[in-house]
Amino acid sequence: MEKSFARRCRNLGPFVWAVGFFGLLWMLDFPKPMVDDLMMCGAGLNLAGGGDFSNPLIVRQQMPGHFFFVYPPVHPHTVAGWVKVFGISTASLTAFQLMTYLATAIATVMLLRRHQAPTWLEWVTPLGVSFAFLPIGLRPEPLAVALIMAGFALVDGYSKRKIACLIGFLLLGLGIATAPRTAPFGVVLLALAIYGLWRDSDATGVQRWTLWAFALGGLLTAALIFLWLIDFRLGEFIAVFRFHAHHAVAGDKLMWLVRFLLTLGVTQRPILVVLLVLALWSLRHSVDDLARIGLCLTCALPCVALMGALGCGTIWFAVLGVLLLTVSVVRHTAARSARIVLLSLVCAVLVVGNGKDLVSTVGIISGGIQSDASNRGEVVALRPTREHPLLIDAWVARYVFDYRLPPGCIEWTFSAPFPSSMEGVIVIRPGDIYLLGWYSVYVLTREGCLDLPTPKWVPLGLRRWSYEQQPRRAYLIRAEDCKPQRPPPAPPTGRAIWRSLLTGESIRPIE
Repeated sequence: MEKSFARRCRNLGPFVWAVGFFGLLWMLDFPKPMVDDLMMCGAGLNLAGGGDFSNPLIVRQQMPGHFFFVYPPVHPHTVAGWVKVFGISTASLTAFQLMTYLATAIATVMLLRRHQAPTWLEWVTPLGVSFAFLPIGLRPEPLAVALIMAGFALVDGYSKRKIACLIGFLLLGLGIATAPRTAPFGVVLLALAIYGLWRDSDATGVQRWTLWAFALGGLLTAALIFLWLIDFRLGEFIAVFRFHAHHAVAGDKLMWLVRFLLTLGVTQRPILVVLLVLALWSLRHSVDDLARIGLCLTCALPCVALMGALGCGTIWFAVLGVLLLTVSVVRHTAARSARIVLLSLVCAVLVVGNGKDLVSTVGIISGGIQSDASNRGEVVALRPTREHPLLIDAWVARYVFDYRLPPGCIEWTFSAPFPSSMEGVIVIRPGDIYLLGWYSVYVLTREGCLDLPTPKWVPLGLRRWSYEQQPRRAYLIRAEDCKPQRPPPAPPTGRAIWRSLLTGESIRPIE
C-alpha cells in the first residue's frame, strides 16, 4: 500500500509541479506585456465585446479589407470564447496564456513518460516552456504549440484507438492553422504522426481503413472549423494574409536569422549549441523514435530560418528537440557519470535561459521592481475625442484599463500605415494624445522624439540586465511635445553582428 502511494506521488509530482509553477507565474503577472499584445488580442476582445471579427485598434495600419485576416482566426476566436466565460481582464488574459503553457508542459511530459525518459526531464519541462514563451507576451504561438503538442502526444500514445486518432489529428490540424511561424514545425510533427500511425497499426482490412478514416476526418474537421471561423471567405482571407505575410517577412532571410539570434539573448543561445551537439551525438547510435523526432525538428530549424519564420516562440521546438535527443543519447550511454553530466547540463541551460525572468521575480518580491507604483487614478478617465484621438500601448491597456478599453482608442505601436510600426517609422500627428507605458517612452526617447528617461532597477550593478522600476506607470504625452524622429542608424556591420552574437551586446537589427 505504501509503495503504491509513493509510486502515485512520483507519477503525479511533475504535473503538480507544473500547475504550481505556472500558477505562481500567473500571480506575479506573467507573461509581461509585449508590443504586439493588442495587435494579436484586439480582434478577440472586439468579438467578446459584441463586435465583429475585426481589430479597430489597428485602423491606422490601413490593412486591405475590414476583417482581421492578417493572422489565422483560431487564436482570436479562442480568446473571445475564453473572456466571454471568464470576463475581460488582465487576470483572465494572462490565465489563458498560462493555461496554454500548462497544456504544452503536460503533453510533453506524457510524451517523455511514454518513452521512459529520465524523471528529471519531466520536472524541468515547465522551465523549457517558460524559456520559450514568457518573452513573447500574449501572442498566438503558445496556443498553436499547445494544440500541436496535445495532438501529437495523443496520436503517439493511442494511435490504435479511433477516437484518439480523430481528436489527435483534429488538434494537430488546428494547431498548424493557428500561427504561421509554428506551422512548419507542426507539419513536421504531423508527418511523423502519420508515419507512426502507418508503422504501428497492426489492424487489417476494414479496421485499418477505419483508423485512417478517423485520422483524415480529424484533419478535415480542422479545415472545416477554420473555414467556418472566417465565414467561408477563403479568397478574401488568402489575399489579406498574403499581403501581410509578404511585407512582414520581406528582406534578406539571413538578416532574419540574425534578428532571431539577437532576440534570443546571450543566456538563451546555448540551447541551440546543445541541440546541435546532441543531434550529432545521437547519430552515433541507431535512431530510435525520440531521436527521429528530435533530428527532424533540428533539420527543420534552418529550413524555417530560410522562410523568415523563426522567432516568437519557435525556440520551443529547439527545446523539445533537446529534451527528446537527451533521452535518446542517455539511453545509449553506458557511463553513469556521462549521463549525470548530460542531464545536469540540460537542466542548467534551461535554468539559465530563464535567468532574466528569475531575476525579475526577485525584483518583484523584493520591491526593487515597484509593481504597485501606478498612477492609474490620474489617467483612467481619459477618453478619445474627434479632435484628440487617444493612442495607447499594451502596458496602458493592461495596467490602466485592465483591457476594458474605451471605444475609439488606437494602438500606438501600430499607428503608422503597414508595414511600418513604432520600431521603424514613428508618425507624429498633430492633435494626438499618447497614453503610453515605459517601453514606448523608451522608444520615443531612443529615436530622439522625447527626452524622458524612466527609472531603472539595476540588480548587482549589472546594467545589461536593468529592469524598469515602475512598469505600471503611464505617461501622458501630446504630439506637440514630440520632436521629429531622427534619421535611422546605418545597418550594423558584420563585425558588430558577430560581436553581439558572442557577447550579447545589443545592436539594432536592420529594419
